[in-house]
Amino acid sequence: MAGVLCPMLLLLWTCWILMCLNFMGCSGKLVAEEKRALLVLWDSLIYPNGSTLINEWVEEDYCAWAGIFCIRDQNNDARVLDIFLTSKRELGLGIWYPDATLLTRFTHLRSLYVSGNAIGNWIMPEALCKLRNLKELDLSFNPLNALCGLKDIRRLDLSNNNLTDDSMPHCLFDDLSYLELLDLSGNNLKNSHHILSALCRLRNLKRLDLSDNFLDDGNIPTCLFAKHSVFESLDISHNNIRGSPGFFSGICKLRNLQVLNLQDNLIQGGLDPCLGGMTSLVSLDLSFNHFEGTVASSILT
Repeated sequence: MAGVLCPMLLLLWTCWILMCLNFMGCSGKLVAEEKRALLVLWDSLIYPNGSTLINEWVEEDYCAWAGIFCIRDQNNDARVLDIFLTSKRELGLGIWYPDATLLTRFTHLRSLYVSGNAIGNWIMPEALCKLRNLKELDLSFNPLNALCGLKDIRRLDLSNNNLTDDSMPHCLFDDLSYLELLDLSGNNLKNSHHILSALCRLRNLKRLDLSDNFLDDGNIPTCLFAKHSVFESLDISHNNIRGSPGFFSGICKLRNLQVLNLQDNLIQGGLDPCLGGMTSLVSLDLSFNHFEGTVASSILT
């Protein structure tokens, strides 16, 4: 019996060793691919000449590079978790067109911050659909005009991108069913009916920033108030809102709203009494408007 068991045990031991070696080989390959992808991304970012990264990405361990944060598995192999490359592209290098397929190497990528890098568009933008773990994306301060397929994104910052209906791809908001925070501040959305009406499809949106967009009462679609009972924070400051009855009646439908910022608009007359019924509201900024008369006590309590 022992003579039979020994060869079997030896065979099992050999198979186990081969499996371990294969896993280690695959794991090492993944690490090498991540590092290679970072270097290619770096090269395209600084092309055709220098960058502040030139003296920051010199360590052998890419997890020690500036702006790169990793997690490690049980074998101490690194996986890129967060990439912070804010304002790294030097002025004068022109528009940057990063290759989105490079990001697919980072299978654990959770956050990507690339604001202020003159991103004009993506090469192979459909590759972004494969980033299933990506939850936070900051593309602010870029002349971006094409971005689609971000199905699993929770937080999206597109502020200060000069977005309009003409520059924003119509597919952008098609699949953002999980989106909870959206920052569109500092754009030019006054006549962007498609973008604003598309916001009505974002059923899980809790925080929306539309500040500094030249908006007036008529630019805000009524469906935005009717279908967003989960809204917790709404910023429409620094616009041209006059506070029409229809505007405030829409605002007052947001029963879960906790933060409302209407600072620096053109609101005149008195406050709509319906604001007093917004029992969840904890922060209300109405400064720098043109109010007249008294404020109902229900609004102050």
